Amino acid sequence: MNPYIAVGIPHKQEVTVKWVERMLLPLHQFNPQMRKTLIFNGNYPIDLARNQIAEGILSEPSFTHLLFVDSDNITTSPPDVNEAISRLLKHDIPIVCGLYRLKTPNYPFSIAFSPYAANDRLFEITGCGMGFCLIKREVFEKVPRPWFEYKDDGVELVGEDVYFCEKARASGYKVFADPTILLSHIGTFALNFNGTFDYIVRHGAKAQQPQDVSVVKLTKDGFQ
Repeated sequence: MNPYIAVGIPHKQEVTVKWVERMLLPLHQFNPQMRKTLIFNGNYPIDLARNQIAEGILSEPSFTHLLFVDSDNITTSPPDVNEAISRLLKHDIPIVCGLYRLKTPNYPFSIAFSPYAANDRLFEITGCGMGFCLIKREVFEKVPRPWFEYKDDGVELVGEDVYFCEKARASGYKVFADPTILLSHIGTFALNFNGTFDYIVRHGAKAQQPQDVSVVKLTKDGFQ
């Protein structure tokens, strides 16, 4: 059976033209071997939006997967978002994601990984951001609700994405990352996977590259 993917897109009511060109328009392309339906949700907080999107796929029996695509992530390797989706599908595993950096200080990676990671090879992680993550329908059928929950008790902050990964792993699922799928995290600048800023133009001035961000490499010992 060919996959039927619900592409869940949480958003804050606005997106960039670059994201529309690089992500939204290609996602609308028809492919009978990889059917897609886009589901937009502008509710806030983000855990509410993700839970509502997940409930939506369970209400439609024909959906086989949910692909979360955040409205500020753009695939750069491969540049074609549909090719990136095809790569994730070929793994045929319950939870698998692409890689990008977060917009928080020091620009950490969007994953927590286990001790071993290899170049161009799928590797297991303990958690990931949902910016570009493919999840099989069965995960939402087996993992108890709520799937996503944002927790801040004043002592520990747990994002809704980490919460989901913890619950999925507690239910027996493993989480994987594909290091061949890299994304830029965009906003007033584009934060590339290697930690550099590709372009930043604001009010006619080009911003400076931060001095504390270096290029990273994925080796058998992890990210360096």
